[in-house]
Amino acid sequence: MRLIRVGLVVLLGFLLISCVTASEPRFNSLRAADQQKIQQQLENNWSEYIIYYIPQHAVLFDPKDDSNTLKVSGRWTRVGDQKTWIEILRQNTQSTDSFFSVWMGSRSGFLEIIGPDEQLFGYLVHEKMDLVAFKIIDRNTMQIFYSPQRIEGP
Repeated sequence: MRLIRVGLVVLLGFLLISCVTASEPRFNSLRAADQQKIQQQLENNWSEYIIYYIPQHAVLFDPKDDSNTLKVSGRWTRVGDQKTWIEILRQNTQSTDSFFSVWMGSRSGFLEIIGPDEQLFGYLVHEKMDLVAFKIIDRNTMQIFYSPQRIEGP
């Protein structure tokens, strides 16, 4: 009887921890079909986003019509035309999911940025091997840190 109680307490603890961590900010990797839908939406409605760009590496889409803000470092450039970022978006959108990527849950270079309280902060499309992190400034503001891992040749 005592063993059953201990087991129930441990199980309840795991459930509570998983519920608490579910609302924490995170990057959500998207399946190929979702990436393609969102890619098309971003291409068609790009003027509804504040778009930042790191040449040959990443594009960040911050929706204009929400109360959330993504802050960026000096490495990012704000763009006002589609031509500068469209190739990164297309190169890093998967057309199919491989068995291993689904099974292992591996992260693609096409991410939803989910903030506190499950708020959508925007989308980040980047080179898959680059390092990305964020810092919560307040409930409606996060800062993106991006570190390219590929060294550009001369």
